[in-house]
Amino acid sequence: MSGAPDDHEPQAAEAEPFDAGDDLADRVRHARQRHGLAGGILASAMLGIDQAVNGRKPREEAPIVVDANSDPTDIDTDGISVELDDHERVAFVAPPLPRRAPITTRLTTRRGRRRPSR
Repeated sequence: MSGAPDDHEPQAAEAEPFDAGDDLADRVRHARQRHGLAGGILASAMLGIDQAVNGRKPREEAPIVVDANSDPTDIDTDGISVELDDHERVAFVAPPLPRRAPITTRLTTRRGRRRPSR
């Protein structure tokens, strides 16, 4: 036996930073590649528990800002009016809905059963 390293000895791998990504399948695949079958099973179980407890993470959406040529109107008091120019002049007007009193009665009893219809 010479002083040469044995081919069957595992080489020390450099530590790679973990990039979680957004896809759950990519996370499980990465854990299975790094830690074997047990790592993949454990990763999928923990991600499933996280999803069950915390729910899906809301997606961050960028706010959209559009310049308007006039001040905003209150559609509750003014209604909606739209004019379309397409070969003919078309106008559409929707008057505001009348105000109603708020509904304040409870729809269910304290035990969670629905009240019978009257």
